[in-house]
Amino acid sequence: MSVFLSTQPDPVAMMSALDREVIHKAFMLEMDFASGPVRVSDWNVPFTAGGHEWKGLGDLVGMSDFGGGSDLAPYREYQLGLPKDLVGYSEGRIPELIGNRSDYLGRSAKLWMQIFDPVSLDAHGRRVPLGDPFAMDYGVMSKVSATFVPGGAIVSLTVEGGLFRAGVPLSGYYTDRDQQRRHPGDLGLGFVVEVSDTEIKLTDW
Repeated sequence: MSVFLSTQPDPVAMMSALDREVIHKAFMLEMDFASGPVRVSDWNVPFTAGGHEWKGLGDLVGMSDFGGGSDLAPYREYQLGLPKDLVGYSEGRIPELIGNRSDYLGRSAKLWMQIFDPVSLDAHGRRVPLGDPFAMDYGVMSKVSATFVPGGAIVSLTVEGGLFRAGVPLSGYYTDRDQQRRHPGDLGLGFVVEVSDTEIKLTDW
């Protein structure tokens, strides 16, 4: 906690806010699309924190637990709800959250948290961000899909963990078959089965 507080501009005020029974906070998702970064939050109104404006789409509904296993790339799934006035009435009108595959594949996605002042309000009666936002999670985007529901749509964003073999396909194994799918013509894993039990002797020169 002391390390975290030392990074905040007003450690005393931050500690006071965290000691309260009710903590006002926001989760923010920053997606680094090739066409430009998109920043959204789970609040219904936009606000400025960390020098950036965060859109108030209002339905960053959380993230899944780590998935996969020892042979799979762990991932998280973020779900964002989009109201009908942003979505329109056709899938082709979903805004920049989807775009084309090259716009998001392998690019970073960061989850932040922002604490709000429990007392101060702005001119519109909204709570004021307290201190700086802090990072909660990091990964690279691998898949985006949309599901239409009454009143809007839900966008699901799959993010591979940045510290766990970033960029490896979710279904990828260290086999020749998967390697050929990833990099056609690569023979590096062509004899994995044959050499798995072979003792490798290094030269002494």
